[in-house]
Parts: sequence; C-alpha cells; structure tokens
Amino acid sequence: MTTLESERQMTRDEIAEYLHEFATQLDSDSTTSAPTLSGGSDEDDTRITFMVGNESQTIDPPESMAFEVEVESDSSLVGTGTETEVEFELSWTNEPSDEDERDEMEIR
Repeated sequence: MTTLESERQMTRDEIAEYLHEFATQLDSDSTTSAPTLSGGSDEDDTRITFMVGNESQTIDPPESMAFEVEVESDSSLVGTGTETEVEFELSWTNEPSDEDERDEMEIR
C-alpha cells in the first residue's frame, strides 16, 4: 500500500480553491493543471496526480465510485475545546489491466 499524506494550516479560501481544483479535474471534461494537482492533457484521461515535495501519487478514478462524508466532534474532558473533523472519502476497486499482468513477478 502506498500512502501520500500532507497536512498544513490553510485559510477557508485556500481549502475551497484546492477542493474546487480537485473537483474540476475529477470532472471528465476538464483539462486543467496546477502545482498540487495535475491532470492529463487527453480529454479521456481521468488520472489525477497529487504531489507532495518530491513524491507523487497518481489515481485514475472510475466513472462511478463510493463517496463518503463523515463529520465527527470530540469533546475533551481536559479543557473546554471541542475538536471537529470533516472527512471526504472517495473509494473504488481497481481492476487489473493487461499492463498490470505483464508487470507481474514470476519465478522461472
């Protein structure tokens, strides 16, 4: 399993811009690119690349997938603050392609 993770403080406007950029690239008719997400130049290419420093992770989301929104609030016994967390999750199963089968490790 490969994990690419980044966490930083951002303004509401910056977060909205990032999510809007992702949504635009997720739309199959879009062909935009930016420093944090880069879409392909082919109109049928739905791959999206996430970049964090020198590392990258490319996804190829299918036309239909599971979408989950989770809102969680946790009140601490110590102190008076309540932590609120909102998660957006897309998930799908990748079907092996002919190319994946050619890259399979074999012992002969």
